[in-house]
Amino acid sequence: MRKLLASLPVVIMGAAHAQVYGSTDQSIFGTVVDSAPDHSELELSEEFLEWSYGGRVEVGFQARRGNTERTDLNSRMLLGMEKGDWANTLELRAVSADDGEVTVEERYFLATKSEYSFTEYNFFFGTINAEKDRIRNVDLQTTEAVGYGRRILRTDRHRLDAEIGVGARQIQFRDDRDRVSDEIVRLASDYSWDINGSASLTQDVRVETGIGGIDRTFAESITTLSATIVGELALNLSYTVRYLDDENIEQETKTDTITSIGFNYRF
Repeated sequence: MRKLLASLPVVIMGAAHAQVYGSTDQSIFGTVVDSAPDHSELELSEEFLEWSYGGRVEVGFQARRGNTERTDLNSRMLLGMEKGDWANTLELRAVSADDGEVTVEERYFLATKSEYSFTEYNFFFGTINAEKDRIRNVDLQTTEAVGYGRRILRTDRHRLDAEIGVGARQIQFRDDRDRVSDEIVRLASDYSWDINGSASLTQDVRVETGIGGIDRTFAESITTLSATIVGELALNLSYTVRYLDDENIEQETKTDTITSIGFNYRF
């Protein structure tokens, strides 16, 4: 727990728009002006303030089932920003637990993403992810991908985005094996449902499968139900399914499930 609490100040930023800002077009991403102003005589600080911002801090209690049976605390902070046709997001998750002497669980995940909308419903994206996962024997995994996204559904209560892209992946395992790399195909979707004024449901799905030298397929689905308690403080209940098929890793099962309950504060 000491490691987790120490990591909270650096657990910063990002995630999909629906998770950070809510599920309707009244989000902060929908409030920016249609045309960009002339920046020729603006100071850097003034240009910076013209971006629209939003974020969320989360602290939760999670139970993991699969390759390990543990109950721990987890932390997360999200930040997103937009101006004109550009949007940037950044996410960092941290889970760390020890039994007093030995670290028994350690996972850090960083994701940064930029989008450029070339029409109302279509966009290009670029993303870079980095991950450290003690349970999966990964010391550092990085992925880079670019691709095309489509805003499939937009209503007052529902929103659905889908993406397809290609990229590369590099993995350094915790044992003595050499660093490996391959090419990947990346698929992702982002769904949100504004149930009412105080409750919402979101689901993020991400799939990365190797098409190069590594026979490795990773998939993750995160479903979150959020209910406002008071003001900007809400209660979260989430269920995560993580699937990994990799012949290079010894594991009891290919699927881990993580149930988490906690609080989030939006700003």
